[in-house]
Amino acid sequence: MAVPSPKSPEQSERSRKYDRQLRLWGDQGQQDLETAHVCLINATALGTEILKSLVLPGIGAFTIIDNEVITEEDIGSNFFLTADRIGEKRGSIASQLLCELNPDTRGHFIDECLLKLLDLNPGLFKTFNVVVTTSLHEKEIIDLSHKLWTYNIPLLVCQSYGFFGSMRLQLAEHTMIKTHPDNQNPDLRLDCPFQKLKEHFDTYDLEALDLTNHLHVPYLVILYKHLEKWCNDIGDVNALPETYKQKQVIRENIKNSIRKHENGTLHHEENFEEAIRSVNFAYNRTSLSENIQLILKDEKLINLTSNSQPFWIMAKALKDFVDNEGCGRLPVRGTLPDMTADTFKYISLQQLYHEQAAKDAEAVYNRVQQLLQNVNLPDDTITEQDVKIFCKHASELCVIRGTRIADEYERKGNADNEISQSLEDPDSLIEHYIILRGIERFYSEYYTYPGEIDEQVEPDIPKLKLCISKLLSEWGCMSSTKEDYIHEYCRYGKSELHSVSSFIGGCVSHEIIKIITRQYKPVNNSFVIFVSTYSTQFGIFYAMPSPNMISEPLDVSFVIEELENDEIQEGCLTAEQYTKLFSAYLYTNELCAAKFLWRRVPEPVKADPELHKVWSIGKALWGKHYTQAYELIDCKWSNVLEPIMVAIKRRIQQDTLKFISMHYENIQLEKFQTFMGVDKEQAERIVESEGWTCRNGYVLPIAINEPDLGLGGSQEILDRLVTLSSFTSYIEN
Repeated sequence: MAVPSPKSPEQSERSRKYDRQLRLWGDQGQQDLETAHVCLINATALGTEILKSLVLPGIGAFTIIDNEVITEEDIGSNFFLTADRIGEKRGSIASQLLCELNPDTRGHFIDECLLKLLDLNPGLFKTFNVVVTTSLHEKEIIDLSHKLWTYNIPLLVCQSYGFFGSMRLQLAEHTMIKTHPDNQNPDLRLDCPFQKLKEHFDTYDLEALDLTNHLHVPYLVILYKHLEKWCNDIGDVNALPETYKQKQVIRENIKNSIRKHENGTLHHEENFEEAIRSVNFAYNRTSLSENIQLILKDEKLINLTSNSQPFWIMAKALKDFVDNEGCGRLPVRGTLPDMTADTFKYISLQQLYHEQAAKDAEAVYNRVQQLLQNVNLPDDTITEQDVKIFCKHASELCVIRGTRIADEYERKGNADNEISQSLEDPDSLIEHYIILRGIERFYSEYYTYPGEIDEQVEPDIPKLKLCISKLLSEWGCMSSTKEDYIHEYCRYGKSELHSVSSFIGGCVSHEIIKIITRQYKPVNNSFVIFVSTYSTQFGIFYAMPSPNMISEPLDVSFVIEELENDEIQEGCLTAEQYTKLFSAYLYTNELCAAKFLWRRVPEPVKADPELHKVWSIGKALWGKHYTQAYELIDCKWSNVLEPIMVAIKRRIQQDTLKFISMHYENIQLEKFQTFMGVDKEQAERIVESEGWTCRNGYVLPIAINEPDLGLGGSQEILDRLVTLSSFTSYIEN
């Protein structure tokens, strides 16, 4: 056996140094990181924490743009600055100390005002892979947002303000090849085996094999043979089992083909058991997902130029392959899952997939070379290795086109209505965003931050309230923010807490690494955290929150208890009280309690419009008329009931998702929309966020087991039934 040559000392040292992260994003990802250049604007505590988490994994270079000097306030929150440096340039000192963390990283410092740089040297920002900012003012954010949007340079605007932290991501266009999906079915091609694979399957005669060989047949062969038999039985050679009943037939056929002992008991054939477990995913039809279809129809593929990104050139070549050699399918991925089989059989099968993947990748590479010639680009612009990686991960391709931060400030967006609705949601963190926008407006008017001077904390409170009111008025929002929050932010006085900045800095650095390596999907638009309540929220601007992003459930137990006691003591409640109690029952899914409550409500009170609407929702849920229930919930409600109606809808959606996961192998997309009360686009986003798949008009959920009810053994169940029967008998008699 040949002994591999030892690695060079530099390579070995690099592997040891970055071992953990290499396991996450691989050599290519690390190389992208080591050649990247990140720009930080303002070396605040948050800014240096962000860079710290980039320098340690080996970012190639960073540049700090900061014209401030170190103050006592900086010393209190920024661990990279010391008291003996007060009065010196903040960015220069931070750059020096950050470089000490990793000698592989180069640090630069620019002592200049941001607005002046944007005016005199805007081309500087084209040299950066990502720009991240902290503590910027409104005009600076708007000007920088416009400029970087034009250059298609990602921008992250970050803040750490007392117990609150936020991050807003601006991406004009971001393409990814390796998204590392949590749940991905293997590419087996059992429905359309390529020629050599089919010939390999045909060499097996399961009935003629002796027991030893029967025990070591790869489960792919077993699945293919039984699919072939099932198709012949139903008279359709192109059919695939799609329903639970059809798949169950194949499972039973596989089980019946397991060899038996002389006494009639089944041999323990692990490969056949693997085949039975794999029926659910192995028989998926090989086709293009809707996401891939959209990418292959993108306008960027129509007119390629010398300025086109390599991603779009390879995507065009992929489209041509799919339309020709691929017969409507992507290149073979070339990987196989582990399975019980002897070494020879497994390697033989694996080699077939490898060879077909290499053949498909070569066809795509030839098309890439032709496209490069057509747009007058060098042949080495895209390497053969690049194409192999692209083909291997073709099913994961993703394109993200975001929104411009400047549009939020200039109100060119369409989020006013969403902001108004979010203000009514007690779980939403949108209030903190609005207050921070009010603080920016405060600074533009008074050139200081509210509460920054101790003696001005109380006088600044009404000033900040006025700035926020003006902002909401400009947006056409009639709601207002909580007084307690405004007082709290004035008490912060623009202070940064190192623990909050450290946490946000880690989160931001993760997103920057995702963007640089073009691996893993970045955050959905924005991320906010309020540390005092441990609340977080994603995508609060220009995005629809999906059910798995909902905050903690409402606690309405005290409302129910209080109103039930009032009803007992008073004998009757007001229409408003009955409406609250009825809504609380619906939220906790106590439909029987809601039904009996309606019987107790006096007839004159039942005429109340809102109470009658809530009762109509209860009737719709009782009859499982989800479309009607959602339509009623989405009606206009009073300020008191609006939050709980939103919560009721979300609770129904969460319960529905759980029910579908437990009881459906597949469900029609239209039916899924009806169950969830959303349109097609929203349904697809929910499916994606849950890690499910949508194929040929069907949603394929990830199955979860029914929860253990904790009833114990049969004797414990019997004891409980006896106790329940005795209690019922006592009540009746």
